[in-house]
Formats: sequence, structure tokens, C-alpha cells
Amino acid sequence: MNSTKIVIVVIVATLGQLLIARYVRVLRPVDVILIVTVYVSFARHPVRAMLVGASAGLLQDGFSGGIVGAQSLAKTVVALLVSLVSIRVALDHLPLRLVALVLATAVHMLIYLGLHWLFGQNLIGNPVWPTLLRDMGGLAGINGTAALVLFGLLDRIFAERERTLGRTARRRR
Repeated sequence: MNSTKIVIVVIVATLGQLLIARYVRVLRPVDVILIVTVYVSFARHPVRAMLVGASAGLLQDGFSGGIVGAQSLAKTVVALLVSLVSIRVALDHLPLRLVALVLATAVHMLIYLGLHWLFGQNLIGNPVWPTLLRDMGGLAGINGTAALVLFGLLDRIFAERERTLGRTARRRR
């Protein structure tokens, strides 16, 4: 993966997240930045994944308000975990990627809400567990559905094209 492409994709994802939050009510729960962070984490490069998670989270924190650093820390931990798992398990097929994204969404939500709870801001209504499980399931399903489209798009953007310049063409016999 090219670092320049990663930076551009993170910036475009941030702008897309802002536009979705402002103009498209139906897609507000979709976390495009988390989907991009998890996708970059599939590349089996933990340091790059953590840098993308931290920078994308800080961008999202800067535009969303709230506790600065909560999104960044949550996305950094998720990026590291997904990257370490992808080193051990080949997450190259779409069903495995979707399972990894759904689990990453759940972990991200737990870390984010836990940080807010730690600082005295309860973002979950009562009763806590049924509300948490309902919200987590809904968010994981929505992110998984959005990832079906975004993973295909990101695969095309980050596809390593085979350079054919300078190679001789095979001749038929």
C-alpha cells in the first residue's frame, strides 16, 4: 500500500463522514473512518495501522467534539488488534473481513464508551446491557453492510497493478 494513497483515502473518508453526518440521516451511524482503518489494518503492517488509526481518530475527534483522543485511542487499539490478527490469520476473503470488521466495531464501541464512562459521561441509556447490545448489534450490522461496498472500492484503489513495461510479450506457439 502506498502511503500517499492511504493519506488521501483517510482524508476523503473524513470528508465523506462529515457529509454523511450533515446531509444523509439514514447513513449517520456508518463509521466510514473505522472501515478504512480496519481495511488498512488488513495489510499486516501494525505500525502503519496504528498510525492510520491514531491520525484518523484525531481527525474524527477534531470534527465531532467530545473528548479529544477517545476516537483516536479506540481506533489505534482496534487497528493494532486487527493487524496482529491478520498476521496470524489470512483475512484475505470477504466473509472473514466482514467478521473482523464486525468484531472491530464492537471493540471500538466498547473502548469509546468505556473512555467516556471513565470521564463521567454516560452515553448509554438505562438499562445499560440491553441498550448496549442493541446499539452494538445495530452499528456492527450497518458498518458491515457499508463495508460490502467500501471494501470493493478500496480493493480497486489499493490494487497493486502489475507493471508490464519492459517485459517481453509471450508468443503463441
